[in-house]
Amino acid sequence: VVHGKGSLARKMHGELEADPWRTFAHLRLLLVYQYTMPGNKLLFMGAELGQVAEWDHDRSLDWHLREHGPYHAGIEALVSQLNARYAEELALHEGDFTPEGFRWIVVDDAARSVYVYLRRASAGGRPVLVALNFTPVPRPGYELDGAAIREALGGEAPLVWRELLSSDDVAFGGSGQGNPAPLELLDDAPLRVDIPPLGAVILAGE
Repeated sequence: VVHGKGSLARKMHGELEADPWRTFAHLRLLLVYQYTMPGNKLLFMGAELGQVAEWDHDRSLDWHLREHGPYHAGIEALVSQLNARYAEELALHEGDFTPEGFRWIVVDDAARSVYVYLRRASAGGRPVLVALNFTPVPRPGYELDGAAIREALGGEAPLVWRELLSSDDVAFGGSGQGNPAPLELLDDAPLRVDIPPLGAVILAGE
């Protein structure tokens, strides 16, 4: 991030100037992945607003970028929401160092580049599902194996799951795709989740 390494925004796939949507969708996806995986979190100077230029210790961060279009202000809003969710949801931090705190639900869907994992706290707190789509193709109604979710939770799982966050939210500079309505996990049926293109959704069981 210094001495020629470049900013996170510049490390994203695609041409930033020609296709900023793709660049910032990748960055939002990376941030959700980072915040929802086990381990402590660290962002370096300017990453919290998607600064394009490499950090320069001789001047301030480029806060003015937030005033030009939705993308930089959107990254700042996303990081703010991720910080809040990380603090509020025990599942996202309390079980970082226990085997029960993280379980893969989908890890082998190479054809669609989708990964899904479950986070849970060892005592108290609601379980959290995270679904990541690493392609620019939306995945509406993506089916998650209900039996796998129940097994990961020790046999029983919440019937209702609500979206806590979609990285494609308009407030974050996205197109607004997500799961505004509650999702139901019924017996012998999959949990169907809409996953945005180059996007991530965080769901909480109730």
